[in-house]
Order: sequence, then C-alpha cells, then structure tokens
Amino acid sequence: MKKSDTLRLKINHVWYNVLPLDPESREEAVGWHQPKEQTIYIDPSHPPSEQVRVLFHELIHAFWWAYNISEEPRDEEKVCDVLESPLAALFLDNPRLARILADAFAGKPLVK
Repeated sequence: MKKSDTLRLKINHVWYNVLPLDPESREEAVGWHQPKEQTIYIDPSHPPSEQVRVLFHELIHAFWWAYNISEEPRDEEKVCDVLESPLAALFLDNPRLARILADAFAGKPLVK
C-alpha cells in the first residue's frame, strides 16, 4: 500500500493512520488501536464491510483515548452522551469518510 493510499483520520487532536494488521503480530485480533503509534490496524483478510465494523470498534477505543473519557460505569443514555460529540466531530473533521465507508460497503477494502 502506497503511503498516499493510507487512510488517515483525525480524532480530536490526533491524526491516525489506518493500516493492515500483520496477522502474526496479534494472534486473534481483527483490529488493534495503538494510541502511542497513532495507528489503527485492521485485518485485511476480512471482507470490506467487516473492515468497517472493525474500524468503528477501534475508533471507539480511539475516542476513549483522545477525548480522555473516564472509565466510570455508564448506562445506555450515558454512553450515547459520551459518544455523540466524538462521532459528530469524526465526520466533520474527515469529510471524505462517508464516501470511504460507502465504497467499503460496496466492496472496496479499507486496507489491503
């Protein structure tokens, strides 16, 4: 994958690269959030629509880290309150993301 093909997403003040996960680096993981590397890894062997699901899982980990979200217990409404602003900012700060996700649901992988 050329560097120019790498998906980059802004999460709060942090720019993340979304890269293929080396299957030997994480035994059973299909995705991996590495905040110190500012990287989200996704297993490229999964279908594109599954890569989207994994991306959102890892993005929630990134929200927790980039927005300093505490680990206090939350009910459904509190989880919604915590995630509404990061989700809105995700699409505001990454205007190409909606098209990228639509392309993935149409069969184009996020990572190869």
